Parts: sequence; C-alpha cells; structure tokens
Amino acid sequence: MIALNPSRAAIVFALWAAIAASACSRSRGTGGLNDAGGLNDAGAADEWSVLDPPTPTQLWAVHGVGTDLYLAGDDGTILRTADAARTWVDVSVAPASVGATIQYPRFYSIGASAADDVWVAGRTSPTSGVLMHTTDRGQSWQRVEVGTSSSLLGVWPIDRDRVLVTTEDGEILGTADGGAHWTALFSDPRMVLFGIWGSASNDLYVVGGVATAGDGDAGANAPDGGTAPDGGADATTTYAGVVLHSSDGGASWQTVADAATACLLRHVSGTPDGATVYAAGDCGSVAHTTDHGASWSRSGTTAVAVNDNDYDFTISDVWVSPAGTSYLLEDGSGYVNPDSPYDQHVCRAIDVELDGALLTQTTGCERLPPSGGFSATPMGVWGTADDDVWIVGFSILWHRS
Repeated sequence: MIALNPSRAAIVFALWAAIAASACSRSRGTGGLNDAGGLNDAGAADEWSVLDPPTPTQLWAVHGVGTDLYLAGDDGTILRTADAARTWVDVSVAPASVGATIQYPRFYSIGASAADDVWVAGRTSPTSGVLMHTTDRGQSWQRVEVGTSSSLLGVWPIDRDRVLVTTEDGEILGTADGGAHWTALFSDPRMVLFGIWGSASNDLYVVGGVATAGDGDAGANAPDGGTAPDGGADATTTYAGVVLHSSDGGASWQTVADAATACLLRHVSGTPDGATVYAAGDCGSVAHTTDHGASWSRSGTTAVAVNDNDYDFTISDVWVSPAGTSYLLEDGSGYVNPDSPYDQHVCRAIDVELDGALLTQTTGCERLPPSGGFSATPMGVWGTADDDVWIVGFSILWHRS
C-alpha cells in the first residue's frame, strides 16, 4: 500500500475547503453595471433556467449517462434524476458507512461507462481517499480499495473493466478488472493530479501541478493560495500546470511540454473525437489544442489589479461541447473589466463570474441567473450539446437548453 502524506492531505483538504467557503460566502448576486461601466447582458441569463436540487449541501460535480444525471458533493451527497431534474432520487452514501465524520465523504468527481456502471471519487475523514461504485444506478454503493489512502481527485472509466483514478500524491492508478486489482500507471511525488478525461480508450489526458523552484511568490501559484500541496516548509516553492497524455490506454504517460502553464491545472475536457481539448485551472490558466494535441495555445495571469486590489482566481471547471465550444467556470474576482487583456484568457465562448452576477466582457460571456435572489459560485459543468448544458454550484443547478 502506498503511504499517505498527512501534510499534503491536510493542504489539499484546505484547498477544497477554501473554495467551498468562497462559494458560500460570496453567494449574493448584484447584477447591474460591470466595473467598466457597461451593462451586463441580461438577455444571456434568459437562456439558463435555475433549478433547486433537494439538498442544502455544497455540490462539486455533475455528470450524465444515458437518461440519468448525477450530482455529487459534501456529506456523501449523490443525487440522480432521470427526467431532466423534475424529480430526484437521493442515492447518497451514508458517512458512517465509510467511517467518515461530519461533512464527509466529499465527492469531487463522477464517471460512468454505462447507466449501470457509475463511479464517484473523493476523500473522507479521517484522512483517506474514497472511491464508490454502483451497478444499480445508485441504489447500492460498494467502496473500492485502490491501494492508497491518498485523496482521489479524478475518476475516468474507459469501460466496465478499465478505470483510472488520479491522486493528490501525483499518482494515476488503474484497474483492468473492474476494480478488483489496481496498479500504479504513473507516479511523481512532485505532482498533484486533479482532472482526467479521454476521447477514446487509448487517448487520455490528466492535468494537475508540478512543483518547481520559485522566486518566493508562492501565494500566486500554490494550490491553496500560499501553501504547497505537499505541506513542505519551503515557502518559495511554486507549482506549474502540467498536462499528461497517454495514447495507449494509460499504460504509459508523457508530459505535454507545449501545454504547461504558469499555474496548476484542475480540469480537462474535449470533443468526442479528441481534436479539441481544453485544460484550465488556477490564475486563469488555459491550455488548448484544436489539432489533436499537435500544437497548444496557452494563456493565464497570476494576479489582476481591480480597484486597488489584487485578485488571484481559479477556473473551477471546463467542459467542451461536441461542437468545440468551451464552457469555463470562473471562481474568483478577477474578471470584471472588458477592456483588460486578461479577459481574453478564458472567455473562449462562455465564462461564468464568481456568483453569476457580472458579465465580464462584451461578447462570449454569459451570466447565470440567481435563485430566489441568491446565486452560488459555479463549481462543475457537464453537457451533451450546446443546447443541453448543466452547471452546479452550492445547492443550485443551472440548465441551458
């Protein structure tokens, strides 16, 4: 069994906890004028409907398979709907069933190869990664041991037998027999690995951060805004974004040098054919390709000055539609001035402001409508097409149809 690094576990937890606090504390939308004096595009909000899932819990992930749509988040919460969110089935995991304490387990990622083959990954407390699997649409869940107690940040089922997970300790673990046995397909203790996505069984991407020698400005780059993910004492360490690619189903992995970014990357998504792929994460970092990974474009900035304040911000998730449209969810206060060049870093098609309240540039961005006068930081996005996109935040679900 791979040993857990307690300090790193604490820091990764602090990272997600800080984001959750942000999602809750900055949840009141205002609308009106943006900071450049331009009118927000209220018409864009009309394309989104607001739904209220039956939970007061922080939700982190949304994913669909067949006619089912799943939401997952804190306290073991897992919700399923088969009728476009008109009715819900609570298929949550009881915290006590996995030895968890209050507000655990926390699920970060959902993956499925079929309607009766669904996986959710995250962490529980006392500190341990947790992977749950259902073969009956969530009516029952089985905990799957992967051979590490490291927090599990991403899960990707290639098919019923082959499943991959990413860990906070820089590992990619895989099974070829439906979870009975797991092996380490990649390991680099300098890394923390978050999102995983694939266009085909042999075309897979993993994103995260790799520790680099820094100049003392750890606050701009580190995953929690100032502390290294491994809890190291070297305050000068910074973390660059890393993209790993496998063209053989995960058996071997190569670093995509042209896709490296100044700050760590959290999520990755692309078109079904793998031609267009977007990776996004901290400090507005985006790396994308439109030619099956032959070449990459990168953007991002570590801080933005707005009204005499410096803002460091995160793109909390990205989803790419089959048409190649990128949907980027921004978690931070950086995007407010449509005349500033940093707006171009993430507003490829849609960029959602921290509480859905501010349009951030004159074209290509949409705001989310509030729910009962309140909104929440959008944290997860998934869809099937440009006219069927789902976004989840703190106990709020938005749908574009």
